[in-house]
Amino acid sequence: MNAPVEIRLAGDSALVVELGTEIDPAMNAHVVAIAARLRHEQIDGVRDVISSYASITVCFDPLRTDLESLTSTITRHVTTTTPVLATSRPPREIPVCYGGVYGHDIEAV
Repeated sequence: MNAPVEIRLAGDSALVVELGTEIDPAMNAHVVAIAARLRHEQIDGVRDVISSYASITVCFDPLRTDLESLTSTITRHVTTTTPVLATSRPPREIPVCYGGVYGHDIEAV
């Protein structure tokens, strides 16, 4: 996560917080942790917090939210949140049945 964090407007009621562009599990863990803290804080006027692999979109009510204060809060969380990397787990096998009594329409598919 060497790239600087970029916070920009997405329309009149959302901010996008870009933490980077590379595929990096550590960055994704940071994104997930920041989004969780923003949701937990229940910031007045924030309608939704949507995380992706390397960014977070914060949707807000522009009539109830001070943009400068919201940006400051987001920046604080970006700089103070410690990511927690998920531990490696073995894959889970999910049995699947095709045809017969489980798939009457298998020929149509």
